Amino acid sequence: VEIGVSKCLSIQPELQWLTKGYQYYFQNIQPSERFKFLYDFVEIPILLKANFGNERLRFYVAGGPTVGYAFRSSRVNIVNGERERIRREFFVDPGPGRDNRLDIGLSIGAGVEVKAGPGSVVIDLRYLQDLNRNVILEPGFSSIVEPTYYRGAAATVGYVMPW
Repeated sequence: VEIGVSKCLSIQPELQWLTKGYQYYFQNIQPSERFKFLYDFVEIPILLKANFGNERLRFYVAGGPTVGYAFRSSRVNIVNGERERIRREFFVDPGPGRDNRLDIGLSIGAGVEVKAGPGSVVIDLRYLQDLNRNVILEPGFSSIVEPTYYRGAAATVGYVMPW
C-alpha cells in the first residue's frame, strides 16, 4: 500500500515475514563447531518513499523505522560440516542472556518499477539495521559477552497491482 503525500512522496506501510539470526564460532576446539540461532519475525516497516521518473519507468528511494516480533526460534548446529536444525524455545530464564523478541530497526533502500500490464514489476534493494540488541544481557555478563545486533541486505523482485 502506498499513501500519497505529494506528487513524488508517499508513505508505504508493509507487512513482512523474514528470518534473522546470528552465529557463534568456537575456535581451537576439535571437532570444529559453529552454532546459528535463527528467528522468524513478523515485521512492519513504515517507509517514506520518494519517486522519480514517469508512469512507465519509476525509480525510488525509501527509508523508515521497522518494528518486529519474533514468533519462532531455531538453532543450527554445524559440527565438522554436518548441519542439524533444531526447533528451540526462546530463552526467557535468568542467565547470561534472554532472547529479545521485540525488534526495532531502520530500513533504507532503492528500487525501480517498470510498468507491465495493469501493474508494475518491482526490483527493490534494502539495507536493514537493528537499533536494539537481539539478546538482553543480564548485569555482570555485558562485560564478557559482546552485544549483537541484526543487520543485513535484502533483494526483492515482485509485481505490484494498483488499488
